This record gives sequence, C-alpha cells and structure tokens, in this order.
Amino acid sequence: VQKGILIAVAEQTKKCALYGGSISNGD
Repeated sequence: VQKGILIAVAEQTKKCALYGGSISNGD
C-alpha cells in the first residue's frame, strides 16, 4: 500500500515538473 502511495506522489511530482511547476506558479 505504501508503495502505491509513493508511486502516486511520484506521478504528481512528474506532472508538476512537466507543467513547469504549475502549483508554485499559480497556473
């Protein structure tokens, strides 16, 4: 279960990187 959570977090991190950190940019 924990591995699944870590993978989900990693996927979200990848998305943030791909979209240029949209969260920090407020986009």
